[in-house]
Amino acid sequence: MLRGNNRRRLFARAGDYLTFIALMRRALTLTGCRLHAVALLSNHVHLLITPAKEVALPRFVKYVAQRYAQIRNHRRGATGKLFEQRYLCVVVREPMQLAIATAYVDLNGRRAGLAPKGTYYRWSTHALHAGQVGAARIPPRIWTPGEWYQALVIPPL
Repeated sequence: MLRGNNRRRLFARAGDYLTFIALMRRALTLTGCRLHAVALLSNHVHLLITPAKEVALPRFVKYVAQRYAQIRNHRRGATGKLFEQRYLCVVVREPMQLAIATAYVDLNGRRAGLAPKGTYYRWSTHALHAGQVGAARIPPRIWTPGEWYQALVIPPL
């Protein structure tokens, strides 16, 4: 998880979210990380990522957070620290843990009241996991479903 410094707002308009997503896409390519779930909330970000190597995750986070802070500060004529301390990282080892963590990340926007009942929070992978690709602003090309999710898919007859 990445949080805005002093719970500072990270995203104020669609362009902010789209910039962050573009940086994630580039960082995923550069580091070989796989993105399983994401929720971009106004003052924090939840990511569920499998790094290709041990050094890949810190490189991914540094690339995205540092460049996003530079771009955002430049656009607003601001200076200073955008993100609070180092990112929080929790290791997920079991498929069931991955499924639970995915649900936690995907439902974060709903729990925060950012999506009306019966809809998906568009700045998360929730809609992608529900098969509603058009309802998500997270591009499916940067998303790698977890093995537990892929096992749910029923093959055609």
